[in-house]
Amino acid sequence: MLMAATSLSTHVAGGAERSFADIVQDDEDLDLARAALAVARDEYPSLDAQGCLDELDALARAARARMEPGMALREQVVALNTYLFQECGFRGNLEEYYDPQNSHLNKVLERRVGIPITLSLLYIEVAQRIGLPVVGVGLPGHFVVKVAGADEEILVDPFYKGQLLDRAECQKRLDAIYGGKVVLTEQFLRAVSKRELLSRLLYNLKRIHMRSGDHPRALAVLDKLLALHPHAFEDIRDRGLVRYKAGQYGGAMEDLRLYIDFLPTAEDVPKLKHTILLCARLSAVRP
Repeated sequence: MLMAATSLSTHVAGGAERSFADIVQDDEDLDLARAALAVARDEYPSLDAQGCLDELDALARAARARMEPGMALREQVVALNTYLFQECGFRGNLEEYYDPQNSHLNKVLERRVGIPITLSLLYIEVAQRIGLPVVGVGLPGHFVVKVAGADEEILVDPFYKGQLLDRAECQKRLDAIYGGKVVLTEQFLRAVSKRELLSRLLYNLKRIHMRSGDHPRALAVLDKLLALHPHAFEDIRDRGLVRYKAGQYGGAMEDLRLYIDFLPTAEDVPKLKHTILLCARLSAVRP
């Protein structure tokens, strides 16, 4: 039967412009779409967040209009997939996978292309608006969604135009990435939390910006990762190192000392202590 639909989102004036740290403060009130748009706002300061939220609502209304009373859960999923991936043309960006635009929800809505995490996030947001019980599933190296009904679970791959997956297909995904060295387990198929989903989105951006040496963008991403998980020691260390490279010596020393306090026996501590000394010397000679 057609699932009872949840109300399309209503937005308090100004709510779409809340900061990322404010949005992720409370797990029960964590809005994935708003959080993803707050990430994108660093790159696109004039981003119309409310317009993006309205577009998600419009996608949900159009998808709902294609469903008939009495549809089984699988039929609803197929109808949603047909609308999003055939009519609207959402797809995975195989040609330019590491383009940072793929990690920003506003650009995914605009360009109709993205990576597994952002297309899954979009799918979740649209599906939940029409009452489908959908969650994210963080496979190693890939991300899909699961529609979990009372009698069946349906795995969907938004990156590959909504392909329906069984466990054998999931294993093929892992084999393509890991050459047969990773075996699918039930743990890999569990629903991820909203924080975990946002973390994967941010880690994609972190890797892109750190590899390119873009310190301002890397710092913006690391700040958000630490807003999600304040005691993520590796991110504290990495922020300290990026701050050092960016010439923010005081902040670098603060982060690196905190990391050492938490993990005094870590292998990289001697090197980090040397970096702290360099920061102290450089900050002392700065005019």
